[in-house]
Amino acid sequence: GNMQTKPQNLLDELKRMLGLKTDAQLAEALKTPPPVISKVRTGALLVGSTMLIRMYDASGLSIDDLRELMGDTRRRARAATQ
Repeated sequence: GNMQTKPQNLLDELKRMLGLKTDAQLAEALKTPPPVISKVRTGALLVGSTMLIRMYDASGLSIDDLRELMGDTRRRARAATQ
């Protein structure tokens, strides 16, 4: 995968916003099994569109904000080449 993305930043920020302490609580908030969260944290699993939508539903952050927290700079890179 793309080594630029930092999914742990995204997970930690979501936990902070939602007032959660553990990845297990985050998994519950995102209606996803806890192993999925740990795989995302280690980079074994990429954050897919379904996961992004669940994160959006749980946090109210825009998809763009979520991508930015994850270190996904593709959108900004494109915008810079006007």
